[in-house]
Amino acid sequence: MLRFGSKSLVVAGVLLLPVCTIEVSAQGPSSGGLTLLDAVRTSVLKHPSLRAQEAQIEFYVGTREQSTGAFDWLSQSGLAHNRQSAFGNSSQLIDTTNNTSYSASVTRLFRNGLLLAPSFQLNSTTDNLDFPAGASSYAMGLQLTVPLLRGRGRGVVAAQEDAASLQVKAARYDLNFLVSQVMATAASSYWNVVAANKLLVIAQEAEDRGTAYVDNTRALINADHVPRNDLNGATANLAQRSSARIAAELALATAQQQLKLDMGLSAVDIVNVLPLPIDEFPPSYGVPVPSDSTPSLQYYVDQALQRRGDYLAQLQRSQASSVLLVAARNALLPQANVTFAAGYSSFHQAPQPSVVQAYSSALEPNISANINYSFPFRNNAAHGTLLQAQATAKQASLQAEESAREISQSIMVAVLGVRLAAARIEKAQRSVEFFKASLAGTRERYRVGLGSVVEILTIEDKLTGSLEDEVDAQLSHALAITQFRLVTGTLVTPDQAQQDVPLNNFLTAPFTGAPESQP
Repeated sequence: MLRFGSKSLVVAGVLLLPVCTIEVSAQGPSSGGLTLLDAVRTSVLKHPSLRAQEAQIEFYVGTREQSTGAFDWLSQSGLAHNRQSAFGNSSQLIDTTNNTSYSASVTRLFRNGLLLAPSFQLNSTTDNLDFPAGASSYAMGLQLTVPLLRGRGRGVVAAQEDAASLQVKAARYDLNFLVSQVMATAASSYWNVVAANKLLVIAQEAEDRGTAYVDNTRALINADHVPRNDLNGATANLAQRSSARIAAELALATAQQQLKLDMGLSAVDIVNVLPLPIDEFPPSYGVPVPSDSTPSLQYYVDQALQRRGDYLAQLQRSQASSVLLVAARNALLPQANVTFAAGYSSFHQAPQPSVVQAYSSALEPNISANINYSFPFRNNAAHGTLLQAQATAKQASLQAEESAREISQSIMVAVLGVRLAAARIEKAQRSVEFFKASLAGTRERYRVGLGSVVEILTIEDKLTGSLEDEVDAQLSHALAITQFRLVTGTLVTPDQAQQDVPLNNFLTAPFTGAPESQP
């Protein structure tokens, strides 16, 4: 079982992949060999580039939280005590005043630009002259600041927060596309190992046949059925085939090491032996291929622009730049704020033992309003910020446009690759069939004394080359399918946190047939 976060798992050959935070534990490769899904699973679970992109998402989330902090409630409170003594001309203490005050307030900036500030203040005073028994006062109020020009409206005040949220979405789309890239790279490396292993088998079989030809030629020479010179040709051919087998062994080892790297294995795990692949190349007979008509190609491009995580990330960044551009334009306006304040206050004096009577004021209302205006004469800072925001927005828009152009071009090439690869397999397989028939006829002629061992070896080498070409055609077909999936964004879904990626996604091309037949 493979778990992604707390929800994802692999059951019955269906791969569930996350495109946000990835926290996994997994079994090792399947016993008896390495499957394609084993390679893809491991790459998603262990590849360090995905972990780095997850950290980038966390960075943008932190940036968003910082921006959101501007709209948090801010509470302030204070407690103070003052004692003052007054002395007469003869340095005699004539008065001692004790003053205790407590204040509390909260402020909140709303995303529409309003600033709300409730407050409360309490004062208590005692002295030897006016308030020997003590007096207290308190006031409570509410202040509201309304921006009239600069800093008015959510599109301005919450621009940083909204832009940061868009950057978080862009980073998640980047992770989504990076998952697709890692999967496609691992799948391509897997197919390269499959091809290298098949080529090694072909080279080994060719070498075995070459050894048999040498033995048979030696036996025929001893029986005086063929000239002795035929042994030289057979021995040279065997040496050449042994050299090709050694090269094939190196190619397989190199492909396996690349697969380990693309699977994200650690430096320690890379030195371990990797099981040989057990999955076969994607089928080619009777499998529909994507259409290359102009409406079909346009349909593929339209679908890719809705699915490709990298392009969707560019759109999010372009939108974030436009959001900041609105705020930058607003900063050119003067600062004009209206502040309204309203509240109540009260004063209470404790009863006096002699002449002065107790006094307590009722709650008295307070209300005020004022307007503040400020504007720098040249406002260079705002103009500079606006120029930067305009340049950033223009760059983001052009980058998205360039990404769309590159996607369109890559789809054209990928469609052609799938179609030609399928046609090439058919031709390569026919070549193998005819060379096998030719070799059988040449061997028969040799048995009746009408041919030579050189002729047999020549046809043998051509058959070996034809078998290698067939493997290369099958590899090209598998790589073309993977590439077409990648460029059309059909390996994973860009807007889902949990993905179902079946094995069939690596074996068949999407969007086969004409666009009008698509669901």
